[in-house]
Amino acid sequence: MYLVDLLVREKFDLLIYHGLAQGGGEKVAHTLKKIFNCTCISHALSMREIFKYVNADINNSILYTSGPRDLPMLIFSFFLRKKVAVYIQVPYLSSISVRKPLYTIIVFLYYCLINLFQFKVYVNSSNSGLGFSKYQILLPLKNKARNIKSIKITKRPTIYIVGRYNLEFGRSSRNINRICQILEKLSSIIDGCIEMRHYGSICQQYEGQLMKIDKVNFHSFGYVSDWSTKAKGIFLFNSNYEGFGLAAYEAAIGGNLVLVNDKFPVELKKEVESIYFYRSIKDCVSKLSKYYAM
Repeated sequence: MYLVDLLVREKFDLLIYHGLAQGGGEKVAHTLKKIFNCTCISHALSMREIFKYVNADINNSILYTSGPRDLPMLIFSFFLRKKVAVYIQVPYLSSISVRKPLYTIIVFLYYCLINLFQFKVYVNSSNSGLGFSKYQILLPLKNKARNIKSIKITKRPTIYIVGRYNLEFGRSSRNINRICQILEKLSSIIDGCIEMRHYGSICQQYEGQLMKIDKVNFHSFGYVSDWSTKAKGIFLFNSNYEGFGLAAYEAAIGGNLVLVNDKFPVELKKEVESIYFYRSIKDCVSKLSKYYAM
């Protein structure tokens, strides 16, 4: 089932999305905006302004897509007897951390209230369904990928990482330490340097870790909207938790070899066969080293 299938299931008068970041979640929000002919607002507005939209005369459902950030509006919608549905793009229960108790409490409240109020729950993969008593999987795509480019790997390919590598409210979704360990082991068994590039945002701490690795030439390009058409090489992903993995999907259909760890959902592999799962750091290094021995 895909996002377009939601059209035949339900009608929406209001869509509330994050709007404060760049990445897969925002791409999905823009896809939803095109699919549904309804009012679309983001959290870039003040809470008071959002409440006004929620309190307006609404005949059909409100679709919330911003995770725990939506908690106040969900409570407000319940007491106003609004029809509510949520689209979950991140397995937030996997993001909680004892080091961030306030965030953890908010996440638990979010899940408890959704289950208690029995809102309709749509998720982008089986991973994101964790913690909900009932949900429907709708992959964050318009339909199954067609015209996937064939993979052409050159000798000593550039390795790419994509996404937000920042310090987060809860547990970080990107496992920068594992990425560094993979690169360190790879650089120790091959001759010459490894060219590595990054698209997205990255904090100074993580950037410093990557730049310190011996024989790795690292450079971040920041956010580039058409990165999937510009970058050619091997894409490396290692996450502590993952919803669907839209960046991995986009890299794969662009004709790149994509390596992901076991935190990515099985639905991703079913959509694109050129995505390969690795079981461990050793397994990943073994797969990468083949292309540097060519």
